[in-house]
Amino acid sequence: MSFSIWNHFTKDSSSRKVTCNLCSSSFGYTRGSLFGANLKHHLESDHGEDRFVDIDDEISRLVSVDSSTQRFVDRPEFHALFPPFTRIPTRHHLMRNVMPSRVESLRQNIRERLTDQRVSLCIDQWTIKGGRMTLSCFNANFINEKGELENLHIPVSPLDGRPAADKLRSQIDDVIEKYQLEVVAVVSDSSSSLRNAVKDTLFIQMQQGHNTL
Repeated sequence: MSFSIWNHFTKDSSSRKVTCNLCSSSFGYTRGSLFGANLKHHLESDHGEDRFVDIDDEISRLVSVDSSTQRFVDRPEFHALFPPFTRIPTRHHLMRNVMPSRVESLRQNIRERLTDQRVSLCIDQWTIKGGRMTLSCFNANFINEKGELENLHIPVSPLDGRPAADKLRSQIDDVIEKYQLEVVAVVSDSSSSLRNAVKDTLFIQMQQGHNTL
């Protein structure tokens, strides 16, 4: 039996039993490869799934907070950080299952926080990759029930290409509809396409200079 398996079990020579360090289950001790296979099966079947769920959550939080690329989860150097028999999620599992669920949970939390709130919406945008993609930043500012100013970042997807008023208009409409926002003021950057999109969407006259609606 490999030494790594014994990192998860304690052997009691007097009772000829071994005890799992993770759940305290006991097994009668016998010599031979079959016994080692049984212990390995216990780790994989009884503890692999629990570890998988915990790691899902922690890795998705790391990707979200640190803006990390999810590719690192497939690297052997990353796998070496975990105990044997830990089921580590693949990059495809993260992107297809874990991250969409986490984003939807975040959106639901934001919707609940913004219910019955009158918000000031702050919108900024910038292009990356030589103008092939436009990133937008939406922040909702409001006074909470304690009378304190609160700020919530609203996640939105990137736009293809350079910013155009029609694309930004659709994005603003989508944010307002998804989060049921009651917008009383808007602050934007100096982009003419963004200002036009805001005017067309919210029917509010722009003020010159600081671009506050």
